[in-house]
Amino acid sequence: MLNLLFILFAGWFVNSEISIIEYPMFIISGLLSSFGSSSLSVPFMLNSYQIPEDMFQLFMLSGIVNGRFGTLVASMHLISLTLIAIHFMTNGMKINIKKLVTANFIPIGIVAGLLLCMKLYFAYAINQPYDNRSMLSNLIVQKKVEHKIHLSVPKIDKEDYEIPLLDRILERGFIRIGYKKQNLPFTYLNNTTKTIQGFDVQYAHELAESMNCQIEFIPFNNDNMDKLLNNGTIDMAMSGLAFVPQLRKNILFSNPVIELNLSLLVKDFRKKEFSDPKNIQSKNYKFAAFEDNPFMERFRQKRRNIDFSITGKPEDFFSKNSNFDGLLISGEAGSAWTLYYPGYSVIIPKPSIYGYAEAYAVSGHNADFLSFINQWLKMQEINGFKKENYDFWILGQGSQEEASRWSIGKDVLQLWKD
Repeated sequence: MLNLLFILFAGWFVNSEISIIEYPMFIISGLLSSFGSSSLSVPFMLNSYQIPEDMFQLFMLSGIVNGRFGTLVASMHLISLTLIAIHFMTNGMKINIKKLVTANFIPIGIVAGLLLCMKLYFAYAINQPYDNRSMLSNLIVQKKVEHKIHLSVPKIDKEDYEIPLLDRILERGFIRIGYKKQNLPFTYLNNTTKTIQGFDVQYAHELAESMNCQIEFIPFNNDNMDKLLNNGTIDMAMSGLAFVPQLRKNILFSNPVIELNLSLLVKDFRKKEFSDPKNIQSKNYKFAAFEDNPFMERFRQKRRNIDFSITGKPEDFFSKNSNFDGLLISGEAGSAWTLYYPGYSVIIPKPSIYGYAEAYAVSGHNADFLSFINQWLKMQEINGFKKENYDFWILGQGSQEEASRWSIGKDVLQLWKD
């Protein structure tokens, strides 16, 4: 019984509640599965109602307390059944409806009162709503230089393009960096604060500090990147770009910044399904991707049974009405999206693992500036900035705020504050 209550709680906790219409089948399947071990029945029920399997860890954690209450309830049941049986054997099977109602009215009233008191207390004590993006909001670019953020492509003043780009940047006093508005965790725009954060944004500030200049961030996408680089609107594109020089005309890529792994982002309850190579090789699936790239084409060639579609907006995949089975994305970016949508998991396709590199792009006319960037990137690897930036933005180290030790008196009873 406690296991079934936990399934209901888990569905409410992850905002995937089990509807009243499903209760009859839920009770039947729950009772039948309860004949087996809870370590098997609970994951089965979680998967059956599309609740993330991660909740099983919470079940195991609370199993110590639940086990003690289960023993208590079992003992009460055994004693009550024994007393009732003795009463029927000595006095005959007589049921007094009045006494039955009176005896149960008081316990039911006490339980209802306790539940109401708990609801009122927790409504007062716990006044911070859960924000599934809180970890990403804690990741903030460090050591910022003066910068300006454009939300659309601006008009720029004409320059003498015969002068090397590095000299032009130093003369004007700022570098124009191209960014994508939604490319976690490399660059992403906070629409509330109108700030941009991310792995490559930190690199941009470090580069500007090295050059002793300011930054203008200008948005771009895959369709207009070549044009904006070649007409001088942006000096450099930095936003998790795949290193694919053969697909770009008059565009030069820097040395690889980091290595990425091509992966699948799928709903948590389907994690085991896509972890089995036989399913991906034989079954028909429909995958989405935020942008086209040659690695997706390689995936197409080896997986003819999979249909691919390009979707420009993340909402097209993450919406409840989405008909996609998975999202083809780098494992590093997919892990960031799971912070926004905790009901999803990252799967690395097997048996082959597709790896590719992220790089920065400049115009084909600025080979001298690219040489400077490559040397600068090498220096960042030597001085440890590359590893530090990777640990912070990709691995999330430092995203959790340091808090004082948890205490019942402070955190539950609210007897004092830090």
